[in-house]
Amino acid sequence: MDFLKRKKNKDKNTTEENQALNSGDLEIYRAGAFEGDPPTGSFYAPQPATSAYAGETLVQRAVNAPPAPKQKKKMSKQKGAKMGGAKEEIDIAENNMDDPAHQTIYGRGYDMRKRVVGEEYVAKALEAGSSDFLRPLQQYATEAAWGTIWTRPGLELKTRSLLNLVMLTALSKWTELGTHVRGAVRNGASEVEIRETLLQASAYCGMPAGMEAFRVADRVLNEMEEKGEFIRDRD
Repeated sequence: MDFLKRKKNKDKNTTEENQALNSGDLEIYRAGAFEGDPPTGSFYAPQPATSAYAGETLVQRAVNAPPAPKQKKKMSKQKGAKMGGAKEEIDIAENNMDDPAHQTIYGRGYDMRKRVVGEEYVAKALEAGSSDFLRPLQQYATEAAWGTIWTRPGLELKTRSLLNLVMLTALSKWTELGTHVRGAVRNGASEVEIRETLLQASAYCGMPAGMEAFRVADRVLNEMEEKGEFIRDRD
């Protein structure tokens, strides 16, 4: 019976504590509020005399405590953007792609790019894109496409070239298509294989795209023949 009585008192005290906490009543602890002493660790039990909060209940201590300082949100800063009045100048020549980790993959991509489309083309492309504004794009293309994808095993270079002809036809990117017609020839694709690839693309990408793709390819093949880089199939 004593055990049940103690349990009942404990449950009653806990319920009263929760009700008082929810209602914000900081005076819940007063004579007669609990049957016997407040439960150990009660929110409403005065702290011991040795505490810096002697005489206060834990609830009073929490409410009377000074508010925590608000954390200031960090504002992103970049050139030309004013955020909260702060602006940080970034040199346009600053470029993390010059780091050694990037340069390793870039070097592999540079070699592959020259192998596929020719050293002259690569030199012109890099020269045209040598400004601080354009150079990161050339680095990214050489590193990501040529250094990471083109150097992978699993597909021969000719197959990758023919895939590019189809995708660039679908995207109507004629300058890049001309570049990769040249690359396809250098990677061993025959004139017939280039023709059949573009015909396949025409069926799925639309006739106008296919017509323009054939015009671009025909022009590039003629230019390569004039330079002695390729001999076209003729009757």
